[in-house]
Amino acid sequence: MASLFPPGYVPNYALLAGWDSTGAAFTVMAVAFVFMLTMLRNLIFAAKSAHTRANYSYLLIWCVFRIVALALRGYAVTGDNGQKLALYQWAQIAASIGFMPLAKVLIFNLLEIKELASVGRLKKMEPFYFS
Repeated sequence: MASLFPPGYVPNYALLAGWDSTGAAFTVMAVAFVFMLTMLRNLIFAAKSAHTRANYSYLLIWCVFRIVALALRGYAVTGDNGQKLALYQWAQIAASIGFMPLAKVLIFNLLEIKELASVGRLKKMEPFYFS
């Protein structure tokens, strides 16, 4: 059976995934780092209740995972590093796990709103529809 690729061919997984900009990965990583510093500042100085401390903690974890994922992605695009399958897999895993804290914050806030509505501390919310 004839092979589709020549012998010894190693695919560049980063390019196959559509990752082609080192600058974009590192720029977004810098923005995520600024977000992380902001979340850390808010966690230390602005969080007054357990609810807001939990939100800032989860968002801080999200920022850390985004920074790691974007650093791995930027590194995978440079040179021949995209040919390392393990590097590509770890970048994908870090990016995927990074969205779990966001889901946890969303669920946490929805449960808090439901609790506030059930005790009558929140006015009845009218549904919002796009027209």
